[in-house]
Amino acid sequence: MFPRPIPPAPPWPYCGQPGVNPASDPVGCRGAHVPGHTTCLAHLSDTDRRAYLAGLTPGADIDHRGTLFIPLLLNELLHAVQDPTTGFVHCGEALFETATFIGAAKFERATFTGEAGFEGATFTGPARFNEATFSVEGVFGETAFTGHARFERATFRTAWFERATFSRDARFSAVRLSHSAWFRWATFTGTAWFDEALFRRGAEFSEAAFTGLAEFARAIFHDDVRFCGTTLAV
Repeated sequence: MFPRPIPPAPPWPYCGQPGVNPASDPVGCRGAHVPGHTTCLAHLSDTDRRAYLAGLTPGADIDHRGTLFIPLLLNELLHAVQDPTTGFVHCGEALFETATFIGAAKFERATFTGEAGFEGATFTGPARFNEATFSVEGVFGETAFTGHARFERATFRTAWFERATFSRDARFSAVRLSHSAWFRWATFTGTAWFDEALFRRGAEFSEAAFTGLAEFARAIFHDDVRFCGTTLAV
């Protein structure tokens, strides 16, 4: 058997702290540098982390691509951009490409006024985006949802879930999508709930695989919807 290829270094300035096995992965930590530092948020000292978080305000742009988040660290970050008026998270551009979220990731009722980039991210526990608002794009292409994925009553301008994998239930009940929705090549292992979803523009499910129940009861499509080559459980 051939050895698995070593993932390449990311294109952004990255942390590089040694991993568990430096011989098999010489790149090390791929977490993006915190502004003004040469390490990622997960490897920042306690003093520097507190200073960085204290400088964030609601609506701030954040870039934590490739970063490993335990629940405490994610909660600290989201608390730093919490709108005191609403009590909910408010980000501008939020970049989490290839980040890993250990345990529950709680983004309920969050507002993203810039791009929300989660492409290639891994959620090991529940990913909760219920009632979140994605004002520009919600990018979840090639994202791995190992736990339950919840986007109930979320609002998207454009949603990208191409090649995303949902290992457990995926709930998009009553989601609202004002522009395109892309689920091409997505894989749904558990139940996929799209009941009462509203698609105002095109919806692309071509070559997606539903191995569990796919529920579209009372979903509304105002434009073309494509299921070419889609696999549905019998």
